[in-house]
Amino acid sequence: CARVPALIEEAEARGDLYAGVSLRLGLANAVWLFQDDVEAARQAYDEALSLWTYPGYSVQSYFAFLALVQRVLYEGEATAAYERVQAEWPRLRKSGLLRVQYLRVEATHLRARAALALATLRSGAARTRCLRMAERGAGKLAAERAPWAAALGQLV
Repeated sequence: CARVPALIEEAEARGDLYAGVSLRLGLANAVWLFQDDVEAARQAYDEALSLWTYPGYSVQSYFAFLALVQRVLYEGEATAAYERVQAEWPRLRKSGLLRVQYLRVEATHLRARAALALATLRSGAARTRCLRMAERGAGKLAAERAPWAAALGQLV
């Protein structure tokens, strides 16, 4: 948690936009959530988006998606998290980034977590649909044949 802000400072001092933006998004954005500082996580996210103006769907676009959904889940907004995952998934798939195992596993785990969170708010058939989506995600994670992906599947 102490290193991320220092690394952002170092990246800015070097003029390294890529590193500075990346360190404000993705999993690194969670350092502020670990400290229960949602506003700092939001601020880092907003700063990154203001700095990164690449028009296509980049790794930073994925990192922004990851940071946003994790923060929204942390805030207890399961519906917003699930809706964001559903809206983003076609763009993510089209980008080709899901061909990278690490990103595919991380995104699949995030999608399953959003479905589980939404299931806690639903009942009946809607709850069952959410749980099935989470189960499919767990199955996809197990099928990756990577111990860390299987562990995430077990968590789901």
